[in-house]
Amino acid sequence: MWRSRLLWRLLAVNIFAVLAFVAVSQAYIELNLRQALRAETMADLESRARLAFMALRQAGGQVDLNEVGRRADARVTLIRRDGVVLADTDADGRAMESHLQRLEIQQALVNGVGMDTRIGQTLRREMDYVAVTDTKDADAPLLRVARPTEVTNARLNAMRQGLLAIAGALLIVGSGLALFATHLIRSPIERLRAAAEGMTEGRLDAPVATAARAAGGDFSELEAALHSVGVQMRQRVNELEGQSRELASIMENVSDGLLLVDPQGEVALVNRAATRLLGLSAAQLEGKPLWQNLRHPEIHDLLDTLREVDRPSSVKMDLGAGASTRTLEIVATPMFETAEGEKRSVLLVRDRTEDRRLEQMRRDFVADVSHELKTPLTSIKAYVETLLDGAMDDVEARGPFLEKIRNNAERLTKLVSDILDISRLEGSPTDDARQRMDLNLLVERVLAQFKERAERRRVTLEWVPAAAPAFAVVNDEDLSEAVENLIDNAVKYTPEGGKVSVSVSTHDDRHEIAVSDTGIGIPRESLPRVFERFFRVDKARSRALGGTGLGLSIVKHVALRHGGRIDADSELGKGSVFRISLPAA
Repeated sequence: MWRSRLLWRLLAVNIFAVLAFVAVSQAYIELNLRQALRAETMADLESRARLAFMALRQAGGQVDLNEVGRRADARVTLIRRDGVVLADTDADGRAMESHLQRLEIQQALVNGVGMDTRIGQTLRREMDYVAVTDTKDADAPLLRVARPTEVTNARLNAMRQGLLAIAGALLIVGSGLALFATHLIRSPIERLRAAAEGMTEGRLDAPVATAARAAGGDFSELEAALHSVGVQMRQRVNELEGQSRELASIMENVSDGLLLVDPQGEVALVNRAATRLLGLSAAQLEGKPLWQNLRHPEIHDLLDTLREVDRPSSVKMDLGAGASTRTLEIVATPMFETAEGEKRSVLLVRDRTEDRRLEQMRRDFVADVSHELKTPLTSIKAYVETLLDGAMDDVEARGPFLEKIRNNAERLTKLVSDILDISRLEGSPTDDARQRMDLNLLVERVLAQFKERAERRRVTLEWVPAAAPAFAVVNDEDLSEAVENLIDNAVKYTPEGGKVSVSVSTHDDRHEIAVSDTGIGIPRESLPRVFERFFRVDKARSRALGGTGLGLSIVKHVALRHGGRIDADSELGKGSVFRISLPAA
């Protein structure tokens, strides 16, 4: 029993509670009762002093001061207003010094009553002093009564002793209750503990029922909770089994292929994605070395290094031929030990065909850019060399050559600007410069830039705004450039006397910017490619008109960047129409 931690904890709580009670009570006595008792003492002394003073005045000063002191049960001192002690019940007043500077005397001379507590100079004891007088009578003496503070302290000590007695009683009673509670609680808890140990051994129901019958009454909630734990443990086991099945399902449905192989490269486990990517069934792969089914040098090299490397390694290989060729990347993890002590490695199979296509597009783009940059540079170089060879002195030839150099330089500048725009638009999107604005105002502003040019080419510009403001959240600069490219193409490829129509319309929750022309049109077979970079239907005509081959590609990227789309319809010889559709705001 005495070794029970519960007992010692209960005793500690009891002792702490008693000590806290004593501390709080002592603080209350010191802070409140002491002040209250002093105030009570002072009030009593004031009352006795006033009664004695009245008796003294009524007797005309002919009264026995010792009798007054006896009745007041206090020391009484009669003091003249100048501080001279006339008489004192406990000392020779004639031998006492002036009391004029005493605090209670000073207060009484001003207020009619004064109080102080101090160690008296006459009796050398701590005393409570109260002095009274008649402030209206300039000849009235002061009468002071005093009583030792031991009286008040004795009452406080009595309270403290009573408090300690109560604390001792509480400590004894609390300790007894702690012993009783420990005995009452410990026995059923021990039985419940035994039941819990049985649950750890897998007996989740029966031991709890036995403990429940033994524990009885007040432990019913704990018994129910313990039984609930057993049920929850069984449920948890079922959940773990379900999670295991879920993990297997994830492996089967993940997009990347997974293979588990041993140091010899024999496949122990394969998921559905791996069979799809490799073009082999699970039966063909499991239980067999991987190199038997995939006879690629890269696979042999990868499997040979499994036992030697301590970091992931990877290889790439091509499967199939022609247009159906797929590029696969196989990443192998270092060997690890399973719970059974077997060494295994995970092979991750990923389809990199799209990555290869994007890489080829990048190479093609670099080649196209090189070609497009080389053409104007070659022309500029040729004209400069011609001028240096003597044409500089030929006034008639010099002007056209310089004009051609300027045109090629402008074309080069436009090309570089468009390339930078394409690179920026293909980068990470940002909404920093976007704002909500009316597409009517944006398109009308861009259209105004082409008014003089259209008049020179005798092309009619038609503007059809939306009936109501068409608000959208857009990047003003990017969308303006896209609309400018569409109108520029329309004016450029529309013959004299033709018409270019620009409109903004609203359809449900989207706004549409349309640019149509009555120009030369685009062949049907070329229409799907018009948004490709550097694609031109008529390369010679496009270059002659100053085109870079990137305008429509920029339009497409701007539309996609704004969550929109771009469509084109055209009929050869009749004209084209391009539409940018954007979400309304």
